Amino acid sequence: PSIVTSVAFAVTLTWETTNATDVTIDGIGAVKPTGSQQVTPTDSTTYHLVAKGAGGTQEATARVTVSGPPPEAAAPSATEEELFSQSVKDIFFDYDKADIRPDQRSALQGDAQFLSQHSNIQFTVEGHCDERGSTEYNLA
Repeated sequence: PSIVTSVAFAVTLTWETTNATDVTIDGIGAVKPTGSQQVTPTDSTTYHLVAKGAGGTQEATARVTVSGPPPEAAAPSATEEELFSQSVKDIFFDYDKADIRPDQRSALQGDAQFLSQHSNIQFTVEGHCDERGSTEYNLA
């Protein structure tokens, strides 16, 4: 027996008999002793050939397995908030400075690019102090 696997495509059944006078294939009907037939089954099908002649009867089968494409895994789409958290980076300044440090420019450019591509996102720019300054300095 032969096994053929197809995904919604036509397949060709091919057979050859010797000294057969009557050849049939279930689902197709009477066929010539040697030949081929293109089939496009919608479901998995076993084709059964019966060849009869002076020497007796011979049988053969061929299984065509039809399978659909694997289901596409639907990737969960990230929320705007998740995209923002993943894409927008913090920018750090030197103590007592308002200048953008050279090592922070690429992060700032990436932030600007993301925000220009997602213009519907609303956000607040905040500045935070760290423990290096006194309480009075950090509240000023």
